[in-house]
Amino acid sequence: MKNWGVDLLVDNRSTFTKDISLNTTLTFTTYKNKITSIAPGIPYFDVNSPSAEKNRLGGQTITRNIVGEPLYAYYGYTVLGIFQTQEQVDKAPIQDNGTGSNTASPGSFIYEDISGPDGKPDGKIDSYDRNVIGNPNPDFTYGINLDLKYKRFDIQAFFYGVSGKENYNWGKWFNDFYSNFAGASKEGLYNSWLPDGSRPNATIPMQTSVTTFSTAGTVNSFFVENASYFRLRNLQIGYTFNTKLINKIRMTKARIYIQGTNLFTITKYSGMDPEVIANAEGSTGIDYLTYPTVRQISVGANINF
Repeated sequence: MKNWGVDLLVDNRSTFTKDISLNTTLTFTTYKNKITSIAPGIPYFDVNSPSAEKNRLGGQTITRNIVGEPLYAYYGYTVLGIFQTQEQVDKAPIQDNGTGSNTASPGSFIYEDISGPDGKPDGKIDSYDRNVIGNPNPDFTYGINLDLKYKRFDIQAFFYGVSGKENYNWGKWFNDFYSNFAGASKEGLYNSWLPDGSRPNATIPMQTSVTTFSTAGTVNSFFVENASYFRLRNLQIGYTFNTKLINKIRMTKARIYIQGTNLFTITKYSGMDPEVIANAEGSTGIDYLTYPTVRQISVGANINF
């Protein structure tokens, strides 16, 4: 595979007065990734997925490595919307999933008819219509490190951001489709399709206890979300005591501080944490109901005798 991009680091040290100084470090990394070849006659290979996931998604996997595409690309069906009426279903390509019967119905997904055996749309939604639907590799990442000193006070902060990254939010399989699940989401309750037609702009299919190819039973673009974020990873505020004062109690240096990690995250991602690391199977960006990053606040002291 081929990787190319840019790494930048800008470091600035400023002293404004004898009491005030500021050190600033900015980092920026951008890269592109493309698989150039795998093996003779092999255009792609799928990344293994947990058996539970395969069972719920009709034996399919979420991630496919394809020549000409980025590493760990999400591979599935493109969702165009939600069927509102039976008339729409009758006029649309049949969603047969290899069974010979149409699984589509009002309130289920409309998939894009991309290709057939001959490479052209054939009026049927099947495995030929799968394509790349997302990329877990970010467009760029960046960091801001600040070190401010004012007299005996010091403030250190580290901000980190990721842009252009996409997650496959598999938690939606549980939260947005099945109202009888304990983890059913507010979106699933108030923004899902209703049979009486009162929610024509619904963004979530009908609530059902049955998984089908036309709802949550296959890999599709509904689960792919923008996972860009900006996070305050670390903030520390400290105070160093006057040497003359602490020498009286036989200390050579004393500093107290309060520190917080992961104090806030700005993101539009609907999962618990946009920062999803690689799973045991090697693929990245797939959110299997990942626990969120822990927020911590601590108080400490550095004392030398």
